[in-house]
Amino acid sequence: MICRWVPRFCAALLALLFALAPGPAAASPAIDNVNGSATTPFLVFAPNTIGWVYVPSFSYAVDGLFTTFSSIGSFSQQGTILPRTVTASIYDTSAVGELLARTTFTADGSGGNLGGSFTPVLLRAGHKYFVAYDNVYNLGLNIPNWIPSQPVGTVNLEGWYTGPNFATYNPKFIDGVLQVFSAPILRFNGTPFSAVASADCLFNWAEGHYPQLFAPLAVPSSVYQAYYYRYYSGTNSYVGVSALDNHVYYIGPTHVLEDVGPLPGWLATAGCR
Repeated sequence: MICRWVPRFCAALLALLFALAPGPAAASPAIDNVNGSATTPFLVFAPNTIGWVYVPSFSYAVDGLFTTFSSIGSFSQQGTILPRTVTASIYDTSAVGELLARTTFTADGSGGNLGGSFTPVLLRAGHKYFVAYDNVYNLGLNIPNWIPSQPVGTVNLEGWYTGPNFATYNPKFIDGVLQVFSAPILRFNGTPFSAVASADCLFNWAEGHYPQLFAPLAVPSSVYQAYYYRYYSGTNSYVGVSALDNHVYYIGPTHVLEDVGPLPGWLATAGCR
């Protein structure tokens, strides 16, 4: 849980830091996808919830999540397809992890490219996230059409989760047979951020050169919204890097936000690549 080692005012200070820091000027373009251009089958969901573990191959600040639902029409074998509000969420690590981002949108039997935007959240390369959809019963599927076979290049994740609280796990293979529900259509909008390792190098350098500002040493880095940061309980201070503008931000014991300049300049000073 973010801020688990931080006092109660952590949330307020982080909100101050990141609310005042600049945000994106406009909606970000598509930056990553899983089967993003696939065609869907003419079938509907039986479960009401579905989710997948997603591991990005590079770091970026995500600010939008979209998928494609099949166009079915007004009726299916399960009955009338009524308009409803679908909730799409991104959790840290698993369905019981911290909720990082959420958006809602209206869907019905007409399907199509559906989703929405939210406050940017930094996703780190190689880290597990859980992408979930709620209230999809009787909507057209949002997986690639496998009839008569899956298209070449289809990406199958390691199974999928359904049921209350996404507690039922369905593996990618059952008795050696590939399960097509392991292949969602997911499209992510966002801003690339390649400076996670460089930011850690800078934080380490700052701890060594300014122990009066950053103590104790070697505290873990964490993520809050689109910011990669460290909190120093000994000096009641924060230092963070924005994935949106590549600037370094500092809050000291006086709780005053300071934009201390572009990250590249500090990396050069610290000798970090």
